[in-house]
Amino acid sequence: RLATLEVLGQVCALNMDLAKRTAPYAFEILQCCHKGLLSGGAGEPGHRAACVRTACRVLVACRMSAKSKAIFMNRGNVADSFAVPGEMDERVGVEAIKFVRKATSDKYPEVRMGAAVFAGLAAPMLIRIVSSSAAQRGGAGKDGDASPLAWLEEVTQVALRNIDDESAGVATAWAVTLARCLCASAERGQSVRDAQSEDQASKRSADVDDEVVPSADGANLDLAAKLKAFSESRRATAATAACSSVPASIAFLVSQFVKCGGETASNRCGGPCSIGGRASRIGFSDALTEFLRLQAAKGDFPLVQALDPVMEMV
Repeated sequence: RLATLEVLGQVCALNMDLAKRTAPYAFEILQCCHKGLLSGGAGEPGHRAACVRTACRVLVACRMSAKSKAIFMNRGNVADSFAVPGEMDERVGVEAIKFVRKATSDKYPEVRMGAAVFAGLAAPMLIRIVSSSAAQRGGAGKDGDASPLAWLEEVTQVALRNIDDESAGVATAWAVTLARCLCASAERGQSVRDAQSEDQASKRSADVDDEVVPSADGANLDLAAKLKAFSESRRATAATAACSSVPASIAFLVSQFVKCGGETASNRCGGPCSIGGRASRIGFSDALTEFLRLQAAKGDFPLVQALDPVMEMV
C-alpha cells in the first residue's frame, strides 16, 4: 500500500500531461488518502505520512491542470495568482476540508506537518464561484452557506487554531498556510472591488448617455441590494471578512499578535497540540513575515505602507 501511494503521488506531479490526466480523479485519490489516515499502524506514522504526501501531490496536479487550462483559454498567468476561484470541484473541496481536519488531529508531527502543507496548497483553489440563483436558494453546500469564501474560512480557522503547535516545524508550516489563506482572501477582495468599480463606471456612462431619471422602483432595487449585501456580510465569518485587502490583512495579524498578550499570559490557540505562551506570538509574527514576503514577491503592494501597523507590535 505504501509503494502504491508513492507511485500514485509521483504520477500526479511528474509532468503537465500526467497532471491533466490525473486531476479529474482528485476526488477518488483524496478519498483513498483520507481512508489511509484511519490506519493506526503499529505505533508509527509512515503510512499516514505517505497518504498526506500523495494528497499534496494531487493538489499540485490540480494546480498544474488549472495553469494549463488558463494558458489554453488565455486567462493570464495563474501561477502568479494567490487565488484561483472555481478550480476545485464541489465534492473535492468538501473532501479536502475533511482531510485537513483529520490529518491535523494526528499525534505525530510528520502527519500534522503534511496537513499544513496540504492546506497551504489548497488555499488558492478553495474560493468558490457561487451563482446568484444558488445564493438565493441558500447555497449549494450542506450547511446552506452561499459564501464563496466558506471553504477558505474553514482552512483559515484551522490554521489559526494550530499556529502554536508544540512542534516548531508544524507551527511554522501553519503560519505559512495562514499567510497564503490571507493572500487569497485579499486578492479575491481586490478583484471584487475592481469588478464593482467597472460596473459603476459603466452605469455612470449609461446614465450620462441616456439621462435616465431615477425612479422609485430603482430605489427599491437599490435597497434590496443593500439588504442582500448586509445579510451576506453577516454570514461571512471573521477572518476572511476582515482580510479583504492587503492593509486589512496586515492589521488583522497585528491585532491577533497584540491580543496574545505577554509570553506567560498568552492562551492556547485551540489546536489539539497547541501550547500557547511564546509560541502564539511567534506563530503570528511568522505568518506576518510570510505574508509580507509573498506580497513583496508579487510586487503589487509597497511594503513601506506596512511599517506603521507593524510598529504597533513593538
